[in-house]
Amino acid sequence: MKQYLKFLIILYVALVLAKILMSSFIPMTNAFSDDYQYLKVARSFFFNQNFQVHGVNVYQFPPLYPILISISYIFKNSSYVYFFIKLINALLSSLTIFPAYFMSKEILSEKNSKIATLIVALLPFNFSYTSYILSENLFYFIFLTSIYFLYKFYLYKNNKDMILTGIFIGLALLTRIQGVILLGVILFLFLLSLIKKEPNYKLLIIIPISLLVFSPWLIRNLVAFGFSTNSIIDQRYASEAVNIASKNSILNSFYPYIVWFITYFGALIISSLLIFPLLLTYGKVKDKKWVKLREISIITIFISLIIAANHHIRGTKYIYNLNEWIFVSGKLIGRYVDFVVPLIIILGFASLLNHSFNNKKDKRWRFITITTGIVLIISAFHFLQRSLFLPNNPSLSWIGLIKRVIDYIFYSKDIFSLNDSSGLIFTWASFITILIIFISILIYLKKILSNLRFSKILSVIFIFLLAIILLNNAVAYYGAKNFYDSPQIRLSLWLNNYDKDKISNILIDQRYLGDIKKDNQTMLYGGIDESTYTIIGYFLNDNLRIADVKNINEVNYIISKDPNLNFEIIKNEDEIYIYKIN
Repeated sequence: MKQYLKFLIILYVALVLAKILMSSFIPMTNAFSDDYQYLKVARSFFFNQNFQVHGVNVYQFPPLYPILISISYIFKNSSYVYFFIKLINALLSSLTIFPAYFMSKEILSEKNSKIATLIVALLPFNFSYTSYILSENLFYFIFLTSIYFLYKFYLYKNNKDMILTGIFIGLALLTRIQGVILLGVILFLFLLSLIKKEPNYKLLIIIPISLLVFSPWLIRNLVAFGFSTNSIIDQRYASEAVNIASKNSILNSFYPYIVWFITYFGALIISSLLIFPLLLTYGKVKDKKWVKLREISIITIFISLIIAANHHIRGTKYIYNLNEWIFVSGKLIGRYVDFVVPLIIILGFASLLNHSFNNKKDKRWRFITITTGIVLIISAFHFLQRSLFLPNNPSLSWIGLIKRVIDYIFYSKDIFSLNDSSGLIFTWASFITILIIFISILIYLKKILSNLRFSKILSVIFIFLLAIILLNNAVAYYGAKNFYDSPQIRLSLWLNNYDKDKISNILIDQRYLGDIKKDNQTMLYGGIDESTYTIIGYFLNDNLRIADVKNINEVNYIISKDPNLNFEIIKNEDEIYIYKIN
C-alpha cells in the first residue's frame, strides 16, 4: 500500500473514532430548527420515499443529506436513530481530508501535504458538527471535492475532470443552496478566460452536467408544487437575489451590505487562523499550479462573501441605533462561509514554505497587516453583538468564550447562557479586550514569521485547534444537556419509551402555534405550512401531523395544551397533555 494512502486511511479512521467518542456524550442535536426539518425529512424518505414534514411536502432543504441519514430509521427507538446519525455524520465529515490532501499534493511535497491535511482535519467546522443534524457534515466534503476537480480541469483541461466537476457541483446543489456559489465560480472563470483572450468554452459544459445531476430534485418539485418559484428554489432564497435592488435607500441597501461583507470577511480571516489569509495575500509563489489554485480560490471566496452578506439585508429590522450611530443588526452565521477555509489554509501554508519574512521594513506586509486590522475592528464591532457559539460559529467560539468571561467580570452577565435571542449583547469591555488580543496576535505573527520557526508555528496551530475542538464539544454538550432536560423533550422521551413497540399516528393540536424556542416552550409548534417544527417531536419516531383535534381519524395520541378534551390523559407536564385515543 502506498504511504500516502496508508496515511489517509489511518487518519480517516482516527477522525471517525474520535468524533464518535466525543459526540457520544452529547444526548441530542441542538441546532433547532433546521435539524428538526432534516430529521423529519429523512424519516419521511425512509418510510414513504418522499420529502415531507408532518405530512406536508417541503422544498426548502435539498434532499441528499436527508437521504443519506435516512437509513438510521431502521431503528424504532429515536435515541438509537440519533446515535446512528452521529455515526453517519462522522463518516461523512471525515471525508474532507481526501480532497484536502490531493489538492495540497498539487502544490506541496508529500510530507507538507500531510501537515496541511492534518490542519484541515482539525479545523473546528470539520470536527464540531458530528452531533448536529445539519447538511454541513456532507457539504464541506462535496464543496472541496468540486473545487479540486475544477482546479484540475482548469489546469489540465482534461474531459474526465470536467465531467467529475459537473457531477460534484450537482451533488453540492443537492446538498445545500450554497452550491450555487460553484456555478458562479464557473461563470466567473469563463469571463476571465474571455478577458485573457483564451476562451475556455468547456467550462460552460460543466453547468448542464451539474443541472442534469440536480434535475431529479427539480422534477420532484415540479410534480409536488407545479410551475412556481418554489419548484426551482426556495422562494426566500429567490427573493434574496434582489435584496439590494429592492431597498429604497443607500442606508437600507449598500450601507448594510458593505458592513456585512466586511463582517464576514473579518470572520473568515479569523476562522482561517489569521496567519494563513495574511500569507495568502502576501505570497508571491511563481509556481503555475499555486497561481491557478489561488485564482480559483479568490474567486470562490469573493462570491461566497457576496452571497453571505446579501443574505442579511432582508428588512429594516436589521437596522438599529447604537449610541445614536446607525449600524446593522443581525446574527453572524460563520457556517455560511467556513467551507472556503481549507482553500485559504492550503494556499497560505504553501506561501509560508516558500517565503522569507526577514525584512523588518517590508511596506507591503505592513499594509496587509494594517488593512487586516481595520477589517477586524469593523467586523468585531458587528459580530460581537451576538453569541458566537455552535452551531453557527464553530470557528469563533473561542471569541464567544472570551466575551462571556469579560462580560461576567465587568457587567455580571450570565456566563453560562448560550441563548442569543434576547437582543443585542454588545459591550465595550469585550470589544476592547478582543481587539487587544487581535493586535497582539498580529504582532506575534510578525515576530515568529521573521524568525520563521516552522515547528513553533505548527505547534501553536495544533494546540489552538485542539483547544477549540474541546471547547466546542463542551459547549455542544452543555447546550444539548439543557435542551434535553426541558419539559417538551422530557415528554418526547417519555412517549418514545411508552410507545416503543409500534409506529403510531400522533396529532399535535393546531391551536397552539407560536414563537417556540429552546428557552420558551409555551407553544407546541412554530413555523408555517411546509416549514413547521416542534420540540416535542424530536424523539418521536411516529407519524406526526398538526391538525384540528376534531379530526381524529386513525389517530392514536393527541398532544395538546387543552386539559378538557374527552379522552384519557396518560401524561402531562408543564401544562402539556398527552391523550390516548385507541
